[in-house]
Amino acid sequence: RGCGPNGEYINTSTFTTRIMVRPAASKLNRDIAVRFAGVVSLQTNDRDDSIPRLGCCSMFALLQQVMPQVTRSELVDNYHGISAVELNKALQVDDPFFLS
Repeated sequence: RGCGPNGEYINTSTFTTRIMVRPAASKLNRDIAVRFAGVVSLQTNDRDDSIPRLGCCSMFALLQQVMPQVTRSELVDNYHGISAVELNKALQVDDPFFLS
């Protein structure tokens, strides 16, 4: 049996479906955020010199205050902005010792 109301087969290629896609940072916003982090921070050899991943002292919080148009959060509705999690992942890939 098919999946139609009377057991017939339905040609699903004629249906148009809208797929909800998870928001993701654009390459431009990701690059801006990573370069911003590199400009406003200084790498040291001291293990106690680290930047928190979350909270008011995080790199994302600073980026959100200085360049909110690049970010995405509950406060800023920017579909292609970078989220705190995406920024942390991007920074960890570029420099795994960047965040605490």
